[in-house]
Amino acid sequence: MPRPGINMLKSLAHRLNTSKYERNAASVLSSESAMTMTPPDRRVIEATVVFPPELDDYLMNIMSKDPNSLKTCALVCRAWLAASRVYLFRDVTIENEDMFLRFEDVVVHSPMIQDRVRTLRIDRSGRRFEMTFPWINNNLSLTLPTQLTLLEAFEMHTVQEKHWKPETFHNLSQFTTVTRLSVLHCGFSTDELFGIVSAFPALSELRISHFIELFSGGRKQPVPMIHKPKLESLVLHCSDIPARDFGTENLLDFLTSRGCVVSLKRLDIEMSRRNVVKVGAFVRRLGPPLKELQLRFVGRFGYHDGDLPNLLDNVNLTEHVNLKQLTLEHPAHPATRTLLARIASPTIRVIEFYFQLFDVKTIIDIAPDLERALTAPHLERLAEVRFAIEWATENVKAVEETCRNAFPELHQRKILRVVRRGD
Repeated sequence: MPRPGINMLKSLAHRLNTSKYERNAASVLSSESAMTMTPPDRRVIEATVVFPPELDDYLMNIMSKDPNSLKTCALVCRAWLAASRVYLFRDVTIENEDMFLRFEDVVVHSPMIQDRVRTLRIDRSGRRFEMTFPWINNNLSLTLPTQLTLLEAFEMHTVQEKHWKPETFHNLSQFTTVTRLSVLHCGFSTDELFGIVSAFPALSELRISHFIELFSGGRKQPVPMIHKPKLESLVLHCSDIPARDFGTENLLDFLTSRGCVVSLKRLDIEMSRRNVVKVGAFVRRLGPPLKELQLRFVGRFGYHDGDLPNLLDNVNLTEHVNLKQLTLEHPAHPATRTLLARIASPTIRVIEFYFQLFDVKTIIDIAPDLERALTAPHLERLAEVRFAIEWATENVKAVEETCRNAFPELHQRKILRVVRRGD
């Protein structure tokens, strides 16, 4: 079924709203013919038409990324007000104190909103050079955990707070439905990071990127570790692994001690000179449960003298016998062919590479050797070799044709895919 044009739906919502009709679809869609009808005929057309709820939701879903159109739809009638709320309040971003107070008031006094919010995001990225208001300690954790009853994702962007109160972690533990936690460009002590990760009882997906370790000196009360997270997915993009003072325990050690090595199925992690030993040890500990692995290399790690042996000494894929998908940062990286040769999983189905449009020439140069590695006997069960690239729409066909010519055997086996990164 083709999706109706978004502009047509916006126009429909606007006309329904300004006409003061409730669901008067016939008078909108047949307005030209109505001009020639007699008054009795027009009264028939102006009869209310009730759409099924499934169609209401379908229309709101189409406009879900356009808040202004959703707000227009909410003014049309009660049914569309209810349908639009699902998408208007599904993803909430709070950037300042005024926004927080207004949202808190809406949630407390409008119970029908409480179970609509699925993602709550505290985003200070636009105010990173201002004094950060202690959102979590003083406000959010006091009211929202008991109000947002079906919240699934909690995200913090550029939040820097020190000396978290013990009761804050206990308050956050009342977010019993949160399964996804993101900590992006945030700064607090590593102990407090561990406490946050341990606060959410249902946490299964954790993402930490560019964490800033703040000194925890002067803290009078210990950070409570309330729950043991059973992660299924971990994204860790840090050139150095966050560690407690004096390096006594890092984040990967902490997750290992909490039993995550037997539950983790998907890992996306950055490797650098500073963390390669820690990351390598953690990846080896994961073993058979791991299903998807993505390795990223910070800067040009692996290209310089001494980097490559250190990298290859610490990454061994022979223990991951149930691996189904492997993603590598760049097909021309010096470690790529060695890592492909070390795959021991008979269930591997997808190998994916990321690269930029300007790297296409480099890919062509190494294509013969890379294709031999990808068509080796231990990879004969591959269902897809995917090249994910950031490109403009006009480059799609040209890049696809270049890759087909560079990898003729993969193309002949119908396992070569060229996709836009993020699709």
